[in-house]
Amino acid sequence: MGGAGRGTAMMLHAAPLTISIGDASLRVDDPWVIDLSHVGTDRHIDGLVGEDFFKKYVVRVDPVTRTVSFCDPRSFTGTSSGATLPLVAANGRLFVYMTLTLPSGVSATHLVRVDTGSDDAVSDDLVRQSSIRRKSLQGVGLGKAYVDYSGVFATVKIGPYRIRNVWGPSGNPPAVGMEILRRFILTFDVPHGRLILEPTAHIDDPVPSPLPE
Repeated sequence: MGGAGRGTAMMLHAAPLTISIGDASLRVDDPWVIDLSHVGTDRHIDGLVGEDFFKKYVVRVDPVTRTVSFCDPRSFTGTSSGATLPLVAANGRLFVYMTLTLPSGVSATHLVRVDTGSDDAVSDDLVRQSSIRRKSLQGVGLGKAYVDYSGVFATVKIGPYRIRNVWGPSGNPPAVGMEILRRFILTFDVPHGRLILEPTAHIDDPVPSPLPE
C-alpha cells in the first residue's frame, strides 16, 4: 500500500477480529495489518482508526478536551452550534471541499482528503505557484520521506471559516491535516454525509512554517 511518503509499505493479512474503543466496537472479517513502527516520527502509535469505524458511528473529536465520542447514527440529531459541511466517503477515505487562495489571488476549490493522522495544514500542488515558498522535508509517515516545496496560502476556507497565512506542502491528491482541523470540535457524521465544525478558541492560532530541508 501507499502512504504519505514515497514508495510502498507492506500489509499482512490477519484472522477475523473485533476492535473495541470504550463501548464502541467493530467486527472486521477480513483485516489487513500495517507495521507502524517505522513512520518517521518520535511519536509512539499503536494503531489508526479508519473509515470503517466512521461509517458505523457518528464520531465526535474534541481536540481541546482530547476526547473522542461514538454515537449511534439512528439517534444522533446534530449539534446546536457550528457549521455543517458535505462529507464525501469514497474508496475508504473521507473528503471535504475547501477553497485555497494564494497571495497572488489565484484560487481553487478542491475536494480534499481528511487526514487526521497528519500534522500538516493543507497539502495541495497549488502551493507550487505561491510567491512565498521554500523546500522542506515532506512525506513523513508510511513510505520514504522526501524534499519538495512548501508554500503559503493567503487563506484556506473550510465551510464558512477562513484561516489566514497558512503554510502547506505540495501534494497530490490534496489533503487537510490536524493543523487546520485541531481548531474545531469535529463531528463526522458519515451515515448522513456531513461534517459539523464547531470553532474553538484556537481558530485564529498562527500556522507554523515547516522545517527546512
